[in-house]
Amino acid sequence: MAETLLTISFENLAPTNGTSLTPFWFGLHDGNFDTYDRGRPASPGVEQIAEDGTTEAITQEFNQAGFGTVQNVVAGANGPIAPKETARFTVTVDGNDSRNAYFNYAAMLLPSNDFFVANGNERAHQIFDEQGNFIGADFIILGSNVLDAGTEVNDEIPANTAFFGQQTPNTGVTENGVVTQAGGFIPGGAILSDPRFANGDFTADGYQVARIRLFNTINGSDDNDELLGTKQDDLIIGNAGNDRVYGLRGDDELDGGEGDDILRGGRGDDLLSGGTGFNRLVGGEGSDVFALAVGEGSSTILDFRTDDRFRLIGLQFADLAIEQSRSNTIIRAGEDELAVLRNITASSITDRLFA
Repeated sequence: MAETLLTISFENLAPTNGTSLTPFWFGLHDGNFDTYDRGRPASPGVEQIAEDGTTEAITQEFNQAGFGTVQNVVAGANGPIAPKETARFTVTVDGNDSRNAYFNYAAMLLPSNDFFVANGNERAHQIFDEQGNFIGADFIILGSNVLDAGTEVNDEIPANTAFFGQQTPNTGVTENGVVTQAGGFIPGGAILSDPRFANGDFTADGYQVARIRLFNTINGSDDNDELLGTKQDDLIIGNAGNDRVYGLRGDDELDGGEGDDILRGGRGDDLLSGGTGFNRLVGGEGSDVFALAVGEGSSTILDFRTDDRFRLIGLQFADLAIEQSRSNTIIRAGEDELAVLRNITASSITDRLFA
């Protein structure tokens, strides 16, 4: 049995005051579970997701189809996945079981009458090869990928529109249409005129709705661990102890956890979070992101470059003090030292490097 600890990540890429997403349904299958087809009526499962964001019907459809057994629903902290929020779910799966080879997903776009995102090609996202080796997946859903289920008229009336005033499910005007590309919200209509959704025009050029990633997950112990990634995208968590974590290849996420850790991203575009303690971080090749948060300890970043970035957690750029200390730059938030950047000039650290 080739067991893989699989982490599925759903990140809302919409800007502030942009679109949200209902909790994502996902299922692993043998390549034969077809969620929808353009130009044909939506199934009851897709209709329920697209109109109300609920998943009971698609869960039943997946079970009855018999093409896979692993499925779940992944929610944000408050249910919907808000702009800039990431929701995750971890499960152990057998890569040698062909019923886990392919990945399907579906979620409703909020606010809307019946807009949704899903993959119509049931073999678009193979995550294990024929030998049971983990391949993973990493892709972005663009605004041009948003779909209209054709089940409910897009009137944007609050009482009929989820996340916009609807109090009970299935209250909109029935359309009896087919699945098509979504045409967007009504220009100057109720949704885009609402300040809460001022940046919700997903038809704008380059609009990004979500990023979905499937990681191989490696967990350390409470001892001092040496953890090595693979050539695929890995999520490596050191947990307690003074750990050494190496991402190697792939676009990895490294989290030192507790203790004084050494994190090396290796090749690829990596996300490094030192955790608590005094940590040393090396992004390596690629455009890397270093996470900074109050109360998480201090990280010495040994190879920060102009194509690298910072991710602020619970902070804004205005909260930071950026100081020169000899040849190094120190980033503070109040009394907390967040990071030391070796051989970097403080004047080069501007707000464009932070997200």
